[in-house]
Amino acid sequence: MRKVALHACITLIVMIVSLMMFQGCAKKPVVQEDVARAPQAEKAVQAPEEDQAVREDTGELAKLGKTVPEEAPPPKSGKAERLGYFVVSTPDGDYVFYDVHFDFDKYAVRAEDRDALNRYAKWFQDNRRYDVLIEGHCDEVGTEEYNLALGERRADAVRRYLVDLGVAAERIRTVSYGEAYPLDPAQTEEAYAKNRRAHFVVSFEK
Repeated sequence: MRKVALHACITLIVMIVSLMMFQGCAKKPVVQEDVARAPQAEKAVQAPEEDQAVREDTGELAKLGKTVPEEAPPPKSGKAERLGYFVVSTPDGDYVFYDVHFDFDKYAVRAEDRDALNRYAKWFQDNRRYDVLIEGHCDEVGTEEYNLALGERRADAVRRYLVDLGVAAERIRTVSYGEAYPLDPAQTEEAYAKNRRAHFVVSFEK
């Protein structure tokens, strides 16, 4: 009788110990899962910084390595200093030269600006005592050197267009100010579109 009771006690103890070991093992995957998730959570916090990385400039313009021009700030544009147009006063009245604009990262003259440039070319042919400085401007996207080179290409594109229409090349000078003198300093796409431009500064030849 005592042997039976002892055997029953031993069996009960073994069952209790086995149950405790089983419960202890069942908890381990939960702990491992929590640890495994920790690096992912940290990576998720760091992700926005990776997304904000500035892309490297590539392409033809990036190789030019232009430097900041030594010229003084842009000359005053008649009655409309840095307002997107230039007013020149003549004995026959005032004439307005509106800025021409460019697509993002482009320097080709847009179709919608050709009519205006055609009028400007005719004006210069009719008023041969006037010269013009064409300023190339950019938005602030990209490096300073890249935008100086792009602004130069924009001013040169407008100059070539006027020369092709009969304006004497020696009457047209160009300068690039890159992103230095924005027409609109806001950091919006609408402002950037305004700043991608060529501006005219007309002067009387004495």
